[in-house]
Parts: sequence; structure tokens; C-alpha cells
Amino acid sequence: MVTDNSSPLWRRASRVLVGVISFGSLLLALSPTQMTLQPPPLGPAKQDIAALRDFTDVVPVADIAGKRARAAEIVPVVYSFKSELVTHRITKIRDAFRLIRPKHRLYLADRDKLVQERDKWLAREREVKVVERVKLARKGAPLDLTLEIRERIRANNIALKALDSTHELLLGTLRPAFARKLCANPDTVTPEVFRVLRANGFDEEIELLLSDVLQVALTQRIVRDNERLQDDLSRGVLDGGLRYGRSNAGTLGAVELQQARQQSERYVDAFIRRKAPSRFDRPALKEATRRLARGLVEPTFVRDASATFAAEKRARAAVAEVTDVVFRKGQSLVKRGDMVTPMLQKRVARMIKGLEHDGRVQVLVATAMILALFVVLFAVYLARAMPIFANKPKDVWLLVTILWVHGVTLRLMWELGQLALTTDGTLTTVMWTLALPFALGPTLATLFFRAGVAVPFTVLCAALAGLMTYNQSGARAAPEFLGLVPIIALLLGFAGVFATRRFRARADLAQGGLIVTLVGLVAAIAVAMLLADPTTEIVSLHNGLIVVAGSTSGALSYLLVAALTPLLESGFNRLTDIKLLELTSMNHPALRKLASEVPGTFTHSVMVANLAEAACEAINANGLLARVGAYYHDVGKLKAPQYFAENQMGENPHDRLKPRLSALIIRSHVKDGIEMLREYGLPEEIIDFVPQHHGTSLVEFFFSRAQQQAETSGEEVLEEDFRYPGPKPQTKEAALMMIADTLEAAGKALPDPTEDRIRILVQRVIANKVNDNQLDECDMTLRELAAVER
Repeated sequence: MVTDNSSPLWRRASRVLVGVISFGSLLLALSPTQMTLQPPPLGPAKQDIAALRDFTDVVPVADIAGKRARAAEIVPVVYSFKSELVTHRITKIRDAFRLIRPKHRLYLADRDKLVQERDKWLAREREVKVVERVKLARKGAPLDLTLEIRERIRANNIALKALDSTHELLLGTLRPAFARKLCANPDTVTPEVFRVLRANGFDEEIELLLSDVLQVALTQRIVRDNERLQDDLSRGVLDGGLRYGRSNAGTLGAVELQQARQQSERYVDAFIRRKAPSRFDRPALKEATRRLARGLVEPTFVRDASATFAAEKRARAAVAEVTDVVFRKGQSLVKRGDMVTPMLQKRVARMIKGLEHDGRVQVLVATAMILALFVVLFAVYLARAMPIFANKPKDVWLLVTILWVHGVTLRLMWELGQLALTTDGTLTTVMWTLALPFALGPTLATLFFRAGVAVPFTVLCAALAGLMTYNQSGARAAPEFLGLVPIIALLLGFAGVFATRRFRARADLAQGGLIVTLVGLVAAIAVAMLLADPTTEIVSLHNGLIVVAGSTSGALSYLLVAALTPLLESGFNRLTDIKLLELTSMNHPALRKLASEVPGTFTHSVMVANLAEAACEAINANGLLARVGAYYHDVGKLKAPQYFAENQMGENPHDRLKPRLSALIIRSHVKDGIEMLREYGLPEEIIDFVPQHHGTSLVEFFFSRAQQQAETSGEEVLEEDFRYPGPKPQTKEAALMMIADTLEAAGKALPDPTEDRIRILVQRVIANKVNDNQLDECDMTLRELAAVER
């Protein structure tokens, strides 16, 4: 059993032990992964390996690829002249016209027959009207013999319309097939062109004219893109065994497609002039023929991709396979997932052979020194800038826990990432590093402490991230990225500090996560641009995945924050703004009891909360903390509510008591409140408001009454018997709540509360607190007191 004298020593020793264990485990999280250096086994590489020193080796792949690429670039491009295209297109023209011409002529014949029959009956009708009507009139017959003739004419017109309608449907069905057979581009046969061809009966003359034009137009070398041809001429063009370049390009006789189509229109005009006079003199038919001829022309001189590829393949195969190359320290030797061949294995072995030792112990010691320096400097900063931590060991251990959680989480996520990396190089170490939750520690520090603690803590967390990634062999495979890791960690950490300082609900985590995600997105875009090869496109799948990974960091950080915050709140019984907001709920048992049993005190607490929060916002203090403290500061009055003025409806029980006893009852609500709030499990920061909102103030009313009675009785009156036990306010929030509590009580007794009288009352209350030395132990300035008065 440990005695009382040894328990402080035991607590100190246990804290040192826990600190050493925490530092050691954090150091292990930052340590290198490899215990010994040895060549990787044959097969797919399990991790990235970078050169640890400069050395020379034979490289059969990287350099040969460039040489082979250059050899392939100077191989002439093979072109082929499609001489058979003329015959093919003429056949297509014939097939297109034969598809539709017989059907159209049959339709015309049928229609002429129906028209002739209709004309015959029309003539008969005229004869009947002239002759038969006269005869019938003489005989007195009233019958109209033209009725039968009209019926026949009507039936004939119906037949004509049906024939026309059927033919229109047929032509509409055949037109797409006609256009596809006639031209390479069916859009050439527009409705207007088709209408002109139909009006001319799809005549053989049109077919022959188009065939004649193609026989002339398609016998020359027609290219689709003259600029592409000129580029190919710079490396050479092969046509039928002859090589052409820029110097003899004129002998090639190539014509661009647009120019060839214009020539085809001139060929049409020439053939029409020879045939004149003819039906082609009609403007509509002439223009339609020119349009068709233009659409029938297509490239005859085209690239032969397969032949060009075969020539380039032969040129690549002719290049030598090996060359010597110097590998620099930090340069990648093997990527995760690459196949480790015997040659690559020997290369890594030669690199390792030149090293005196694996350097793990050296790296571990150096990491411990750097980490210790950062931790010591951070501790010195806290001791000087925030001496309040010296009296709050629990807060120190909370910071240590957050730092430990941050470092261990980064390492665990890193190791998970190494398992998740793809063997084809789609997902790389750079991407996974950008996805690490760099904002986790800074965000948690901001939630539980002020920004003055979180900002330097962010620098410490960024140092951890830099050390951890620098010590991993996988990260050294991308040495150009290593220097960016601490910068990215700082950016995301500061973003987390900024996004967290305004939290008022757990739902605000989503907004904060969005801010950090946007910062991670911009940072990832910058990283992608910095690491991109200037000779390649910036917009690529690889860079897109880098941007996605950077965006993931913020979301991952805030998911972890949402999961860890309740654990740290309960484990250390600490407050965050989120927890404070939950404590403002009127469903809390203490507040429900206060509202139902002592409504006067409850109303007083709400009024004090409003005043205290407004005062805190005037000086940028934590108004939410002051509001919550005000809600619970008078819970102790539940023990004896009738002894407090706000709850008295008639007789005052103090009239029957001595002043000293009345003062004792009044002061006891502080002790009772502390006990009750601890029973409810409220955090110490809220319980501190109970004794501090009175500090060591004097219960003036009963002290004055005791002095008056002492004048007649001669009894000695000690001021200490009428003062609250304290302590005095330790924070700005407690000090402002003390002022608000006094103001609310004094304001009720203020007659005719005008603005000037209220201002004077505020100044008097603040002056009394200052003169009574109640504000000596909080860090409030005169400038801030002046801001509160306003």
C-alpha cells in the first residue's frame, strides 16, 4: 500500500513513464520501415526502392526507349494511292441510280395512264353537257346522265392521289439508301438535290455526267489534310517505293481535298458546255449536279498506318539495347509492382554493397533529436506564453494524447496505403501521402484549446509528417515530393485551425471539412503542376488522381475528428464548443429542475447568460462558455430557494435570522452548487464558474446589518465571515459573468432605468469589482473593460 507521502512521487514517476512510452511509440511511428537492407526478391516489387548513393550501372530499358523512339521518328511515312477508288465510286453511282430509276419510271408510266383516262372522261363530260342535255330536255326527261361520268372522274382522281402518296412514301424510304450508295457523305444528297433529280427522272445523262467527272477528278493524288502531309514530308513520304521530301514535294502532285472538290465543279461546267444545249442548262439541275460531283470526291492518297508501323518497328529493333548510366542518390530504382528481374536485383545489390551500414540506428537517433527539439520548444512556448498550463496537467496530457494520436494515425494510414497501392502505377505513393489526414491533430487542438495553442501545435504536427515521410523508403522514391510534405501538412493544419474556431454544433464539422477539402484540392493542384513533366499534358489521369487524393485528406481528417472528439471529451472531461452547445439544452436535468422548482433563479440565470455572452463577444472572448456557465452558476440555490430574493413571494426568512447566519446560508449555495454539478457530471470548466462568479466578494447587505447591530450590542464583526470563499475569477469569461450577475441583480432595483442611469450603473459595478481586487487574477485589460462598458 502506497502512503500519502509517497503518492506524489509515485504520480510524478508514473507521468514520466507514460511520457517516455508516448515519446517512444511516437518515435517508432516516425521510424524507417526496413530493419536491414537487402536486394528485393525476384517477381513483383512489394515496395518502391530508391538509390541510397550515387552509382553507375547498365540500363537496358530507359535509354533504349528514347533511342528507339528517335529512330522511329525519322522513318518515312508510307502512303498509298487508291487507284481502284474510281471504279468503286462509278459502280456505286450506277447502283444508286438503278436502285431508284426503274421504280420512278414505273410510277410515271402508271400516272400517265391514269391522267389519260381522266382526260378522256373529262372530254366525255363536256360532250354530254352539250348534246345529251338538249335531247333529254326535248323528251322532258329530268335525269342527269353526267352523274356516272363524274363518279368515274372522282374515282380516277382518288387513284392518282393514292399513287402519288404511295410513290412519295417509297421515295422517302429509298432516299437514305440512295444517298449512302451515291456519296461517301450522305448529307450531300439534300432534299433540294433529291427533288431536282426526281424532277429530271433520275436520268441516265446525270449518272453518266457524274461518272465522267469522277474519272477525271479521282485520277490525281487527293489528300484530306495538306498540313499533315507537309509535316510527314519533313520526315519523308514513301509512295510506291519512291521517297518524297520537302525538296521534291512538287513532283508528288498532291491536291488537297477542298481544292479537288472545287476542280470537280469546274469539270461539271466543262462537260455541260460540251453538251449544250441540254437539260443541264437549267440552273437547278446544274447546281445539283455540281453539288453531287463535289460530294463524290474523296481522298485517294492516304496514310498506310500498318506499313508505317511495320517500318517503325524495324527501325526500333535496329537500335542497340544497353548503355551505361549514373544513378543519383534518391533516384527511383524499382517501383512498387514492377517486375524485379535478375538484372534489377543485381543493380540494387551493387547499390547496397557500396554502403557501409544500413543507417537505421543513425536515422532513429537523428529523428529522436529533431522530435525532442520540436517538443521542447513547443513546451517552452506554452510555459512562457500560457503559464496556465503549469497548473493544468490534465490539459498537458490531452495535448500529448492528441499529438500521439496524430502521429500514430499518420503512420497507420501510411502502412495501409502501401498495401493499397496498385501494381500498375495508377495509385502512387505521392497520391496516398496527399490523402493522409494532416489536419487531424491541429483540428483537435483547436477544438479543445485556443488558436494560440493550435497554431504552434500545427507546426509540430507538420514536423511529424515531414519526418515520417522522409524516413520511409517508399517516399524517397519521389524525392522531389519530400520537401512538399511539411508544406502541405502546414497548409491543411492551418486550414483546420481556421475552419474549427467557429464550431457551434457537430454538424459544423461538415462545413469545416469542406474548407479543409478545398484547401487540399488547391494544394494538390499545385503539387500536380510542380511534379508534372513539362513535356507532357498537365490534364491527365495521373494528375487527376493526385487532385482527388488531396481532396480526400480534409474529409478523412474530419471523419476522424468526429469519431475521436467524443472519446477525448469524456476521457479527459474537457469542453469543446460542441459540448458547450449541448449543455445549453434546456432538457438537461439540472436546468429542468431549476426551471420547475426555482423559476426566479432560472430567469435570473438566463438574463445573466445573455449579458455575459454579449460582454464576451465585445472583447472576442468565448461567449458560449460564459452563457453555459451562467446557466448553471446558481444551481446551489435549489437547496434553500426561499432564502434568495428572486424566489421570495412574501415573508423574508432572513428577518428572523442573525446577519452572520444569513450570510452563511447565502454563501453556502456556492458549495452546494459545486457538489450538485459534480453529481450531474459537468466538466470542471463549468463548475469553476460557481465559486468564481462571486470570487471573494463581500455579502454587503448582511455585513452592513451586522455592523449596525454591533453598534448596540458591542459584538465584533469580522469581514471574513461575510466574504465568499473564492477563488477570484481566473478567466475573462468568469470575470464577465461576475459583472453580469451583479448588474442583473442591481438593475432590478434601479428606478426609472434610462440609458444614462444604466451606463452609470455599469461603470459603478465594474469600478467596485476592480477596487475590490476581484479581477486581479484574470488576464483582462483596461481596454477590454472599457469595451464592455460600451
